[in-house]
Amino acid sequence: MLPLRRLEGFLNFVLTLMNVSLKLAIYTCISNRSKNVKVK
Repeated sequence: MLPLRRLEGFLNFVLTLMNVSLKLAIYTCISNRSKNVKVK
């Protein structure tokens, strides 16, 4: 599993390659939300 900071960078890279101008959540937001997500 990717660490959250790498995940943020990877997703930004993919969106850049696709020429999609979306703003992703920053690392701290991802980190806080990941505590509430249950993964099976």
